[in-house]
Amino acid sequence: MVKQLLFGLISGSVLSLALPGLAVPSLGESALSSNRDRPGVNAILAQGVEPGPGDGHGPDEDEVLIEAGPLQGSWRAAQVEQDRPLAYFTIFHDEGASEADGSFLMGLAMGDGLDGESGQIQSVRLEGDRLEITWNPTSDSQERYYLTLEPEHEDLYRGTFEAERNPASFEVTLERQVFDD
Repeated sequence: MVKQLLFGLISGSVLSLALPGLAVPSLGESALSSNRDRPGVNAILAQGVEPGPGDGHGPDEDEVLIEAGPLQGSWRAAQVEQDRPLAYFTIFHDEGASEADGSFLMGLAMGDGLDGESGQIQSVRLEGDRLEITWNPTSDSQERYYLTLEPEHEDLYRGTFEAERNPASFEVTLERQVFDD
């Protein structure tokens, strides 16, 4: 054992002594030979079969998937005048749901003090074609920022920004961000 520990320290494979399942094959050994104590794995590898759902991989048989709704995605809200970014939203929306949730990251439209502030959106409501988003990027727990929007097309909404305790109010666009692969 002392020889193995000393050899393990020299060769950098001390883990192979403590956890033999993580052993890296030595120079004269093939990668498949490290599975010699697991005949089931060798049988699968010999057949050229990839592990599947029966092996604990893949979707559950009773899993129910919900399609993404039309608001699902990354969005940029911008002040129409000067096209200054107000906030970036990541919205998670289930098909057919009138409410969604997500997070925000503030831009420069409200000044340097809030630029980079982030958090959870308080509410996203879709009533007919009307979309309302409420969030609070400030340290004032009573503050609320509101977007009230109507669609121009599926990736672009237009409307107004208002704040409960801030006199700011202006026209905004909310545009889905499409990222190239």
